[in-house]
Amino acid sequence: MKKMFFIAALAVAGMVSANTTEIKKDGNAENAKEKTILVESKNQKGVTQTLKVTFKPYNWVTIVTPCGEVFYLDYNDYSTTDAFWDDVHHFAAIKCS
Repeated sequence: MKKMFFIAALAVAGMVSANTTEIKKDGNAENAKEKTILVESKNQKGVTQTLKVTFKPYNWVTIVTPCGEVFYLDYNDYSTTDAFWDDVHHFAAIKCS
């Protein structure tokens, strides 16, 4: 009986808290810069090639929809905040429909 009451209380708390939208930013991603590494490889003839590889930092934003669904967007892909929020509302509508 206690377990049933506990499960019911968790379900009610989950339903009540699902009415908010949260955005969480990774604090480390904001300070990250592009990283460049050099990769050396040798082919069968013994010729060494050096490649310069640049990694773009990601700034993933966690979106929690009002219905409880979660998705992630890379904030660096947007030139304006309006474009970011348009996608947030668009994907939230798709996830919650």
